[in-house]
Amino acid sequence: MMGRRRRVAMIAIVAGAVSCGVAAGLWAARRAVVGAGIEAALGWRGLTPVALQVEAVSLEGLVLRAVRIGDPAQLELRRVDVGWSWKGLRARRVDRIDVAGLRARASLDEPGVFEAVLEGGAGSPGDPSLVPFPLGALTLEDVTLELATSSGAFELTIAGSFVADPVGVLAGGMDWRLAHPWLAVSGEAELSGTLEEATLRIRGQPEFLAPPVPIHLSEPGRGARSAALIRATFVAGSKTPLRGEFALDGVDLAVREPPIALHGLALEAQLEAGAIHGTIEVARLEDSAETPTFPTLNASARFDGTTGQIGFAGFVRSGEDAIRVDLSGQAEPLVPSANVRFRLAPTQLGRAGTRVRALLPGLAESVQSWSGSVNAEGTALFEAGALALDGEVGFTGLGLVSPELGRLAALTGRLTFEGAASGVPGESRGPLPGIGRGELVISGARLEPQMGNLSIDGVVARARLDGDALTGSLGSARIADGSDPPLFAPLHATGSFTGTTRRLTFEAELADADRLLHFEIEGSAEPPQREASADFRLRPVQLDLVGTRLGRLLPLLAGRVESASGEIEVIGEAKLAEAATFSAAVALRDIDAHGPFGAVTALNGAIAVSGPDPLESPPSQLISMALVDLGLPLADGLVEFQLQPEFAVEVADAAWHWAGGRIRTAGRFDLAAESHEAVLQLEELDLAALTDELQLPGLTGTGMLRGQLPLVLSGESVIIREGMIESVGPGTLRYPREPGSEVGQPEGLALLRAALEDFRFDRLALRINGDARGEVNVGISLSGNNPNLQQGRTVQLEVTVDARLGDLLRSAQESYRIPELIEERLRRFGAEERP
Repeated sequence: MMGRRRRVAMIAIVAGAVSCGVAAGLWAARRAVVGAGIEAALGWRGLTPVALQVEAVSLEGLVLRAVRIGDPAQLELRRVDVGWSWKGLRARRVDRIDVAGLRARASLDEPGVFEAVLEGGAGSPGDPSLVPFPLGALTLEDVTLELATSSGAFELTIAGSFVADPVGVLAGGMDWRLAHPWLAVSGEAELSGTLEEATLRIRGQPEFLAPPVPIHLSEPGRGARSAALIRATFVAGSKTPLRGEFALDGVDLAVREPPIALHGLALEAQLEAGAIHGTIEVARLEDSAETPTFPTLNASARFDGTTGQIGFAGFVRSGEDAIRVDLSGQAEPLVPSANVRFRLAPTQLGRAGTRVRALLPGLAESVQSWSGSVNAEGTALFEAGALALDGEVGFTGLGLVSPELGRLAALTGRLTFEGAASGVPGESRGPLPGIGRGELVISGARLEPQMGNLSIDGVVARARLDGDALTGSLGSARIADGSDPPLFAPLHATGSFTGTTRRLTFEAELADADRLLHFEIEGSAEPPQREASADFRLRPVQLDLVGTRLGRLLPLLAGRVESASGEIEVIGEAKLAEAATFSAAVALRDIDAHGPFGAVTALNGAIAVSGPDPLESPPSQLISMALVDLGLPLADGLVEFQLQPEFAVEVADAAWHWAGGRIRTAGRFDLAAESHEAVLQLEELDLAALTDELQLPGLTGTGMLRGQLPLVLSGESVIIREGMIESVGPGTLRYPREPGSEVGQPEGLALLRAALEDFRFDRLALRINGDARGEVNVGISLSGNNPNLQQGRTVQLEVTVDARLGDLLRSAQESYRIPELIEERLRRFGAEERP
């Protein structure tokens, strides 16, 4: 390995320089001459400038202190002690060299002293042998080599001793530690050979200090063949090209954030004369989070190149589903940097249940099944500690079923992404690691969200990412309610959004084909928090609809309302957090509606609703109307109600003015039911007002009435069952006869008409049964007398009449006025009144 070659060669340089200076020192016996000789020897190899102190020189050795080479100093030696004997010198042998406190510094771009050492390793002209005398022993103490790189400084610390045999072959061991700002590797090494050619065997254990992410390295896994994680053997020297083997066995690696576990990493590499090749395998790569986001993977790759640049090819694969991403590229380990090409061939997705959970564990709870085809290709550039990505992901016919989102089908589109928008490799201005720009285009999708019976067809969208800025547009060809019957006509949507990936603002429009229903929407979203809110408004709808046109706009009313007029306006707010919710205020202004049920005139109100599940309203919602005619015309009404879950209405109080008194009802009504029952309570009816509403000219009366009318509303019928109206105290009835009208009448009817000319009753009761919108049966019971008939004798009268109630009663709504409370709510609608 190059680091070992540098160390051995550098030690040899110092030893050679010392040997060359020995002769000068012995002959001149002066320290200055010895120092000058050593400086000259080092200068031959480009190691300048040199500063040193010759502490001692004798017939037995030489001691140097404070050796400095380079300006600024690239190599420093605290002390070097060379020992020899006449016997050894005669045998051309230096007995020992002891080196203490050696520190050499260089950078990857400017190797400096290392480059000079390596270039001088083979000797120079006139100097055939780098070390003229073999060593008897070599001792290294506190030797440190520093190499600065763009990814941080590497520092190698060595301490050891070596002894030579009679023929000059060194053998010994050393302890070593290679440190980086966030990684350290320490272990033992064995060296054998000469200074010109040696074999180095290394074993070591990595230790993570302060990496960019917390990393833990476990002991070797089951596949390890050695207690050390790193094993290496290198052979190199001044006349021998560097060659060797390097291996990692059974490494288990864990990263705490994000939580990733790597099991069974195995690496084998062979080095030969600067060329390197080998293989790397990963048995299992797992997301160790409590809820994993990707499945268990395995990986394999082969690499080939030099220590400066390596090419590689391999794959990452999901074992259970055989989804495979092929990888290839080049890497520069010493920089470090890597350029990776990746490709996912078109892959069919057709998985459900456990297979989805195995492939995408993070979606196990939110996706039940998926289908379609997906492919991807691109490049990833890692340089200077940063990542830049470029590529494209395509998908065709993508579909999924999710209990949270609903059903998505027929999604076709592509996602393109780029690395640094600034052009600086690895510099990403966006919030997504390695992505500076991107674009997502989808079309043709169908979405059935988990919200009512909605379906959204023909979804199109385009989104652009540039750094942190995000813009785009969206739309749909058709938004429909799948209820039977639907609540509204199909709508189409258009919209746009702008902002950043942290916060977006958006606006959209929803409208039917005739643009009668036209919603305007404005809001904002915070994608990282999965939260959004929006204000929406239904532009005032001027109803002037008859027949089929009304049915197309509001299919729910088809067949139930024949015509409608007036104005409807809606304002509201929608929110998306853990679920989608909305609240809205609905203004109804002078609504007139006619249909088989009857008629409603001048309906007004400002009511609040919230939803979607359940759809409900606060208590005490109010609407008023001039008239509700269900066969029994009820005028000047005010209804207080609450919309409750399951499409029901709780009526707290509904009151209408009729016949000088009031008709009231209350109760809970299921709007989805085919029929409804209600009991109308009649309070303080004025008989004079009632007779005035009857279509019987000349009929008058006095007195007070009360009673109740049980109703069953079913289809177009309003059935009165055992309705009862009775007098409260005495009263009068007067129905003058026209002269001669009694001719030809039955005797009983003639007697009744005679009595009613001036009847003073102490009891009046009406029993009513039948269809209020058709013919009813009215049983009349009277008890009292006519002072002018049969000397005022008390009579009991029982009469049954069949008639159409609508023909008997007149509507009375001329004096209707919107209640002040409702008028005030409508006046404030859209300003202070928010839902």
